[in-house]
Amino acid sequence: MRAQISMEFLVVFSIMLVLFLALFSVAGDLSRDMDVKKEKLSAMDIVDSLALYIDLVHQAGDGASLNVSLAPTIGMSGYNLSVANSSVLVFWKDSVYSSPILSGSVQMNVSNYTDFFVRNVNGVVVLEGQ
Repeated sequence: MRAQISMEFLVVFSIMLVLFLALFSVAGDLSRDMDVKKEKLSAMDIVDSLALYIDLVHQAGDGASLNVSLAPTIGMSGYNLSVANSSVLVFWKDSVYSSPILSGSVQMNVSNYTDFFVRNVNGVVVLEGQ
């Protein structure tokens, strides 16, 4: 009788262990998916904010200026910004996200994205470090 109870306990315990391992595996996959989505949203926020600042300075006209501070990283990794074909682009890891801008004339002289100026100089939007 005792051997049968021990055997039933081991079977139930084994089944519970397998179920918990499956649950933790699924939870880990969901966590990784959420991290990827958070990084994409962070990248979208950075590039959309910069596009908005460029458009505001462009529409304000000659002499307009804004001090801009962007997040230093996307998730745990660095990123690069670029302006091309009336779009602002952000590159991080193996991904790219872009946002359109109104101004076709933008010069980018920035290496540190956490603190810089966006200025309108004779109709040309210039991004320059402080």
